[in-house]
Amino acid sequence: MSWTDWLWSTGVTWLSSTGLSMASILAVLYFFRDTLVVPFLSKSFDAKLETKLERIRSEHRKSEEAFSADLRAKQAEIDSLRGAALTGLTSRHIALDKRRIEAVEKTWASFISARRFSGFAHIMTMIKFEAAAEATERDDTVREKFERFFKPFQLETFAQDQAADSEMPFLTPQAWALYNAYRMIIAVTIVQAHVIRFGVGTKMMKEQPFADVVIPVLPHRKAFIEKFGFAAGPHLLSEIEGLLLSELRTMLTGHESDKQSALQAQELLRYTSALGPAPVSANSIPEGFRQEPPDAGV
Repeated sequence: MSWTDWLWSTGVTWLSSTGLSMASILAVLYFFRDTLVVPFLSKSFDAKLETKLERIRSEHRKSEEAFSADLRAKQAEIDSLRGAALTGLTSRHIALDKRRIEAVEKTWASFISARRFSGFAHIMTMIKFEAAAEATERDDTVREKFERFFKPFQLETFAQDQAADSEMPFLTPQAWALYNAYRMIIAVTIVQAHVIRFGVGTKMMKEQPFADVVIPVLPHRKAFIEKFGFAAGPHLLSEIEGLLLSELRTMLTGHESDKQSALQAQELLRYTSALGPAPVSANSIPEGFRQEPPDAGV
């Protein structure tokens, strides 16, 4: 205890024991205000203020530590989620790329199988289809001649190879459209041969489905296809083959799938970043208390 505290305590006790009036006590206190009263009250106030400030600082540190711990936990959770999602995305694209390569292999194998009949398709353009179909419908002798003519081509084997049908989900739309158009042209010529062989007439042959499949992949050949119908098909096989080979090679390079993977990863990172704490903006500072930060260059 300092001498001022001792003196203040002793003086107040003595003044109270003398029985002096309140006015007299206040007069004495006023006389000693500079040496006793003011220092005592100031020190007492400072002590209480420091105690409260220390308690507030302690509570603030605890709150700050709890907030930091919670923030670290949430960030760790987000990092874990992001890592797991990116790993899953990578694994998925690896599996899809492998499956696409298999689809390209099977589709090209089926294409080679169909291409065996490209020569036959060109032969069919040299037959007067409508006249032959009408003749075999009426005359069995003519039908038997055509039966012997078509037998060496083994047309029945065409429908046996359908391995590429299950690969459609793994091919690009353009690759599938080109493959389907090529197969459609071959199939039409084989159906024409069967119509002649069995003498069933031409009623079942409709050109519109054929045009709907071939024109979209060769739009610049639309006038030619509409003018010659089925007969135009075999003359387009080489062009379709070149386009299909180019599209399948593009698939194998993986440029398009890599681009999609990058976009999906970017979207995933944007989504996981949005899960974290919202960034504090200067606009959130209460109005009237915001100021521009000092310019370090000044």
